[in-house]
Amino acid sequence: MLYFAYGSNMSARRLSHRVGVVETLGACHLPNYHLQFHKPGADGSGKCNILRTDPSSGCRSPYVLGMLYSLSRSQMGQLDICEGEGTGYQRVTVQVTNKHYISYTAQTYVALVTQSELKPFHWYKRHVIVGAEEAGLPKDYINCIERLEEIADPDELRTQTELKIYQQS
Repeated sequence: MLYFAYGSNMSARRLSHRVGVVETLGACHLPNYHLQFHKPGADGSGKCNILRTDPSSGCRSPYVLGMLYSLSRSQMGQLDICEGEGTGYQRVTVQVTNKHYISYTAQTYVALVTQSELKPFHWYKRHVIVGAEEAGLPKDYINCIERLEEIADPDELRTQTELKIYQQS
């Protein structure tokens, strides 16, 4: 199954930590959507979500960039546990395109509920930035994510646990 990751799962290290070794197929873009950090996480912080772009809104980006992966059905089932309806996301089918203009039908997740005032924890935003760098996304796209306001996680142990995957070789 093809999976389009636009948030913390763009990081192959994070995704592999969740579902086992994954096959990376490269960066892709999803037209007519934009990225937000407004999905309420169980920890009270903002997680990534994609919203359809309203052409009349003057939205700054008419697309979302991310990483395309090939996952087994078993891995997708494991991901559903992490990202599925029990966590506030719903799996949907989208059409993404790579840099060679090849289109793919892939699965991704969208939030069922959003709260515009939420901010991501530092470690969560770090997952997204690492994934964007691994995917080779354009620097201006990464800079836009880096400029977003973040908050410190009051749970220092959770922060250390989340970032530990980047300290391992």
